[in-house]
Amino acid sequence: MMNTYISLNRSLTRCLKIESSTNITFTITEAKTLTLVFVENTTNIKIDGERITNDSNIITVELATGTHTITKADTMNLFYIVLE
Repeated sequence: MMNTYISLNRSLTRCLKIESSTNITFTITEAKTLTLVFVENTTNIKIDGERITNDSNIITVELATGTHTITKADTMNLFYIVLE
């Protein structure tokens, strides 16, 4: 599947397939906004075990200080991760 995401002055053509074995874990030392950009137009992902669903290809979540984990809710293709 060839898809392109164009935003933030970037053209992204490769993505990470989120499968049952996918586990993205990270720690932040202050509250941040997490933004995930997917290929799919309807997105379902788990962040810290909570299923997050959106009717677009972008999910934005406020995160508190600490360790966080992104795992599969449904098989998705992740283009981009931003912590701001």
